[in-house]
Amino acid sequence: MQLNFATYPNFAAVTPSDTTLVTCRAILIVTAGQLTIAKTLGGTPVDFKTTMPAGTILPIELNGGTINAATAAVVVALS
Repeated sequence: MQLNFATYPNFAAVTPSDTTLVTCRAILIVTAGQLTIAKTLGGTPVDFKTTMPAGTILPIELNGGTINAATAAVVVALS
């Protein structure tokens, strides 16, 4: 059986902002908290209503998206 793991050679801390654009292949939740993605490729905001646990990697690709300023979690963009 072969296991496939995604690799992310680049990473950057993200300061949640309604205007700062983020480009990444995934989002790492560093500290637990709520996460709101204000701008996605489809243009629809996504609000995760539950508290995301620390250490979670969300395979959410953003290409000039924004992570809402109201986001409580500390996040890192992985690309």
